[in-house]
Amino acid sequence: ESQSSHMITIRATSNADGDLINDNYRVLFSGFNSVDFKIYDHLGNLLHSEQVEETDPLALSGLQLQGWNGANAPKNSPYFIYHFSGNLISDGSEVNRSGTFVLIP
Repeated sequence: ESQSSHMITIRATSNADGDLINDNYRVLFSGFNSVDFKIYDHLGNLLHSEQVEETDPLALSGLQLQGWNGANAPKNSPYFIYHFSGNLISDGSEVNRSGTFVLIP
């Protein structure tokens, strides 16, 4: 998704195999002053929660999520659910995105 005030990129897969390429599932974004990111298994159990926010609105540093490495992923979960929410720098409005993704062994 891309608009003039913000950008969000979300992958459909992740491979937590330790090769340092796509090992952590995370959302790439810009234009936000605060972000909340959560991951659940297919039953709705919370597996990961992360919040980041700009500390000084006059000196924006750019936000980045560490992401989820899948270490606590239940082996029987056929998919995982992400929820991303954030407040835009431009007007403070809230943006929410949710969806599913799979881990590739």
